Amino acid sequence: MGEGAKPGPTFNGGYYSAGGNGAPIPSPTAVYILPKRRRGMPCFLKFLINFIIGLVVVIGIAALIIWLVVRPTKPKFYVDDVDFSNNSTIALNMTVRNGNRRMGIYYDTIYAFATTFSAEQSITATGLHEFYQGHKNTTVLRPVFLSAGSLSSSNTGDLVDTEVKLRSRIRFKVGGFKTRHYKLKVKCRFSAPLNETTSTTFQRKKCKVDVDR
Repeated sequence: MGEGAKPGPTFNGGYYSAGGNGAPIPSPTAVYILPKRRRGMPCFLKFLINFIIGLVVVIGIAALIIWLVVRPTKPKFYVDDVDFSNNSTIALNMTVRNGNRRMGIYYDTIYAFATTFSAEQSITATGLHEFYQGHKNTTVLRPVFLSAGSLSSSNTGDLVDTEVKLRSRIRFKVGGFKTRHYKLKVKCRFSAPLNETTSTTFQRKKCKVDVDR
């Protein structure tokens, strides 16, 4: 530095205000704001959700394929013949048809009830034996009902108006697979001649069948 020169300001971590006579002002410090991290879904939870969705899709596709292949249909019930004995007994000949080609049916429990409407007589229920019915198979049932009193015919001819109901718990079988239980409800309404001497013949009746969960 030359002789007579004035010394300049000294910087020691700060700088002076204008004019060189002010108080030192600290140099600005850089502040970095870190971006907030998004709270993502844990990998295991993502995997579990994707697995459940995939499993539901696979089960749905498999059920659709089985339905298309098997084409399940409800069994069909018919009342083929009715016999009144001693005016106090009703004996039915019924046929049950399983029209499924690849599906069998287990009738694990089955009960029958009957009512005659002409005299509003309730007839005791009778239990039937459980059985298995193979595919494309017809089974014969012979339920018998015992009345507490003598049966009477209606005013029109010598006919007895009767309603028979069957209740059963059934399962379907496809190959080695068995479904859970379903509720089978069968209702048959018909009019049958009380006496064999009448000229009226019984016509085969198809029953109404419902299958519920």
